[in-house]
Amino acid sequence: MARRTPIEVQSLLASLWYEFKSRGSRAARDRIIQHYNYLVTKTRTRIVPSVPVRIAPEDLEMEGYIALVKAVDQFDPRRKVKFESYAISMVRGAMLEYLRREDWVPRSVRSKQKTLQRAEDELTLHKGPQQVTPAPSRSTCRCPLTSSSSSTPRRTSCRWYPSKMSSATRSMKIWTR
Repeated sequence: MARRTPIEVQSLLASLWYEFKSRGSRAARDRIIQHYNYLVTKTRTRIVPSVPVRIAPEDLEMEGYIALVKAVDQFDPRRKVKFESYAISMVRGAMLEYLRREDWVPRSVRSKQKTLQRAEDELTLHKGPQQVTPAPSRSTCRCPLTSSSSSTPRRTSCRWYPSKMSSATRSMKIWTR
């Protein structure tokens, strides 16, 4: 089988789109989906390096395939927009939505975690790796017992969080247990 030129491929795709959108041809729809399958794999490989270990790449791909089918069904070729651009954004959005559904940690916590990591990286860059020891995202220190109005002393716990003021400043949140 001879390899097709890009012009031939574009012509074939245009005829497939016409068959599918004007006549509702299921075979044309399937061939369009089959042709654009590579977009799902391409998008997954861009997302996978930052995916937690407990998420299977195959699950992400399945979400991407579902989004690709929806993109083919909803796409309007008369708008003169490249299908690849539209499909990639749909597939990527579906994959990210799946990751958000599977993640039990709120997005705000992930954002704070990234901010803390950037601050630690900046400090390591300025001070050197030997001077900075990696700290967990949240450290707990035990504060001394405090006396209260009651006769039993209460223990307080101190937790340090990154501050929004600067990367070097940290705010302290104290509460009693």
